[in-house]
Amino acid sequence: MDTDHSTGGSSASEEGAQLQKMWVTFRKKASLPHDCPPEAATLETGAREYLHSFLQCSVLFFQSLTGIHFTPPSDDGQVFSDMCMFLNIPHSLHTLLDKPDSSSSPGYSLRRLAGSWSSHSRLRELGAGAVASLPPILRQPRQLISLPRSYSDLVNKASKFKCANHVVDGDDGQAAMLCLLCGQMLCTNSYCCMTDVEDEEEEEDNQPGHKRLRIGGLTRHAQTCGDGVGMALWILEVYVVLLDATNIRHVKGCTLTPPYLDQYGESDPGLRRGSPLLLSEESVQQLDTVWFQHQVPERITQEMEQNRNLMGIVWSQM
Repeated sequence: MDTDHSTGGSSASEEGAQLQKMWVTFRKKASLPHDCPPEAATLETGAREYLHSFLQCSVLFFQSLTGIHFTPPSDDGQVFSDMCMFLNIPHSLHTLLDKPDSSSSPGYSLRRLAGSWSSHSRLRELGAGAVASLPPILRQPRQLISLPRSYSDLVNKASKFKCANHVVDGDDGQAAMLCLLCGQMLCTNSYCCMTDVEDEEEEEDNQPGHKRLRIGGLTRHAQTCGDGVGMALWILEVYVVLLDATNIRHVKGCTLTPPYLDQYGESDPGLRRGSPLLLSEESVQQLDTVWFQHQVPERITQEMEQNRNLMGIVWSQM
């Protein structure tokens, strides 16, 4: 069934006026102050901004589902309308809210659904404090940190690194890793930063005697920084370490060539040759792809299949 994408001759000011009426109606039903509605233009602009982020996600989903590619227009002002057309929904906001829901009873629209939410008894009990500000507009996906052009800058940073848990003066730089997700310097693969954690799965099994698992600095950091996924640069060893610690019982990992190459396009593991290493944009893009497409666990599995020696490493103590 074709959807009418026209605004019915209504101007932008009429669109904002309709949203103002809806704002007053919903606030009344929620027993909240409704005497001073925002400006019509402010409501319309804000609604479109928040809808824009949701429509972007919807377009990507249906593009993957149907295989039909969405081509963004050259004019940024037409992106919202074109996304609505791609999704076969009206781009007029009040028309969209009045559009009947085919999965519900006849005449049941999004406007009525929002009205029922506004008049819910639980919202009345909580009062005005329950109405918080709008959540932030969808932000850009989390990116890997920016790296210096010369690898010598990272080597200098590692040489100055001092572990807070290392009570004896020594060469802490040998164990220094740089988290590529947040930029924090970590002391890993070292006893000074080993910690014991409870085996939660064993507790759930009600087995006698709680077993404690020993984990290293990178594994512990990955739990809070990457939700169990870690990506760090082992500076003096010249490796990128991928870690999958989503299951603390079975932590897996692998090493990759870092995005720093010499003039011949080769890396220098352990800095044995001492060749100057410079940042390779192509290698950085490859790491970005692994991170953005959630390929860390998959890449670890592939590397383990090709190199069985990786299975003998206790990655949880990394």
